[in-house]
Amino acid sequence: MAFTLDTPSYALIDGVLCKLNRKGAVVRRHAPMGLLVEEFLVHEDRILVRESGDGVLLGMTNLYCLDADLRLRWLAESLAGGDVYAGPLSMAQGHVCCPTRLGKSCELALEDGLPIRGEAMALLKT
Repeated sequence: MAFTLDTPSYALIDGVLCKLNRKGAVVRRHAPMGLLVEEFLVHEDRILVRESGDGVLLGMTNLYCLDADLRLRWLAESLAGGDVYAGPLSMAQGHVCCPTRLGKSCELALEDGLPIRGEAMALLKT
């Protein structure tokens, strides 16, 4: 996404992801599915969101992708053994990278959140 004066900004306000206009006013909010949004990363027309791993329901994920209007595009696969995505989020070679709370490394496809390679394949809940 190229930067213009109409390019929105995003901010975390009290654990809620907010879309701001160029004057800084909140124009849209994305309430967390769990306790609170801890981190987000804007990449082109997508917003990668990592919520707090505390209080995540068994079988749910705390990592997902939104579009520029804060609508859900995909949910990452949930991890096995009670592990959760722990951040920091990063991008490498067009893939989403995120370590887990147990120190494992996960690499996910930007298009759909599916695991690419490495430990993410073995960490997925089966």
